[in-house]
Amino acid sequence: MPGPAPCGSRPRPCPSERRRAVSRHEESRRELDDVRRKVDDLHSALETRHTIGLAQGLLMARYDLTTEQAFEYLRRSSQDGNVKLWRLADRVVGDWHAVGCRMDDFHPALDDGESA
Repeated sequence: MPGPAPCGSRPRPCPSERRRAVSRHEESRRELDDVRRKVDDLHSALETRHTIGLAQGLLMARYDLTTEQAFEYLRRSSQDGNVKLWRLADRVVGDWHAVGCRMDDFHPALDDGESA
């Protein structure tokens, strides 16, 4: 009759247990990769949403449009030019920064009286 197993030793798992453990590990790895992709997608979505909102605001101020009108303008221009909406919005915001515009240049009602 064999004696007790030494402290800290474990019986070796059988091959089927090893296969199940490897399978669970691989499944966990795939799930983790999926979650990482979703997080990256959410970060991108938040960034593009912010840029679209900025472009909308600039168009609203410059042309005295409503939120809906500004978005519709961006949407229609995006489709007509076959350009992704977020790319068009990025271009609008970039152009505004490039020419060094201030908000009161777009809409006189926004002038706080301190402009030169």
